[in-house]
Amino acid sequence: MIKVLHGLHDKLASLHVEIGRELGQKPTGLAAHELLDALDAQLRTITDAVPAHAPMTKSMLMNDSEDWIRLSVFVETALRDLGRLIQECGNIVHERKQPFLRLIRRIESEGYEIDETTFTQVSDGHDWSVDELDSPEVRIQLDAEQIARAEQAAQYQQRLERINEAIKAIEVDYAERIRQLTKTMPTPPASSGQISTPE
Repeated sequence: MIKVLHGLHDKLASLHVEIGRELGQKPTGLAAHELLDALDAQLRTITDAVPAHAPMTKSMLMNDSEDWIRLSVFVETALRDLGRLIQECGNIVHERKQPFLRLIRRIESEGYEIDETTFTQVSDGHDWSVDELDSPEVRIQLDAEQIARAEQAAQYQQRLERINEAIKAIEVDYAERIRQLTKTMPTPPASSGQISTPE
């Protein structure tokens, strides 16, 4: 049983790296790291006190094994639920991003430029420099077109921002669901000083 707990401890470390690589600073990624840290803290109350290859003693069997089993089941269940929530969130966000991407392609096809950092800031990519030979009438027309395109850019930006905020709200909601997984965490087993260590 103690080997199982040490194995779970190692698994948490691997998941920490994997989730950091895949989700980074996204709300779900931050929440997942909080959950993994909480689970790790629980496991370490045991694994820091009992080596992985420690022989099972009668005292451990009688005094500690029930807590160990309860904790291992909780950690495995929490990890399974974490994986499910991350997958659900990813699927929903992917679906919601399709209209977002289609709108971006449409905006760019009309000659507007989209900031490559935020993906929501829209500017007019048209060159409005005026030739000295242009007549006043042409200049007035160009000014009117420039104003119209600036207004259209603002409208497009608002649409992108609304869609982006809706996607962020989904991620925040799932992040909170992930944090809720710690609410049913079992009472920590005996402190490391009280665990029946091998003689």
